[in-house]
Amino acid sequence: MKLSVLLDCVEASIHALSRYLAWGAASAILLMTLLTFAHVVGRYFLRRPITGSEEITELMMVFAVFLAAAHVASKKGHVRVDVLISLLPRRARATLDSLTSLATAAIISLLVWQIGVRAWDNLLHPGPHTPVLWVPLGPFIMVAAIGCMALCLEFWLEFFHSLSQTLYGRHRELEMKTGEDRLVQGT
Repeated sequence: MKLSVLLDCVEASIHALSRYLAWGAASAILLMTLLTFAHVVGRYFLRRPITGSEEITELMMVFAVFLAAAHVASKKGHVRVDVLISLLPRRARATLDSLTSLATAAIISLLVWQIGVRAWDNLLHPGPHTPVLWVPLGPFIMVAAIGCMALCLEFWLEFFHSLSQTLYGRHRELEMKTGEDRLVQGT
């Protein structure tokens, strides 16, 4: 098996993981929307608000943010200001991209490590919980660790792609087709 085939397989697996986690984030956003709607209806029309709905919404934000971050990174959807960098030659941009991706991957690796340690500790020795519903925070810290791990993998992938472009001049364009493009092209 060629190394490039293996790397393509690893890349596809990481992107698939990011997509699956994004579905979890989308589900959390849907549940937050439904809960907020039910809370408003209960509070203003039935005079019976849903107890702890704010806490549940806050906990669902953990799913929404951490599970979606890797997918956003895989689609290059993070905010990026490259006014000056766009003026540089392709290889210089790739070098800066490599350094930025490396620094980001290293920082997120530290984050995964620390959040993972805290999550494991909270699972073994239940600690903090929410004030109203007394929901333990350990599982939500674990979700944050999993989301950060997927984000970290995406940035390591980006680092290796940028490094490849820097060293060998290879450039892999990200396919960013909109829904309209897919309809027109029939894909």
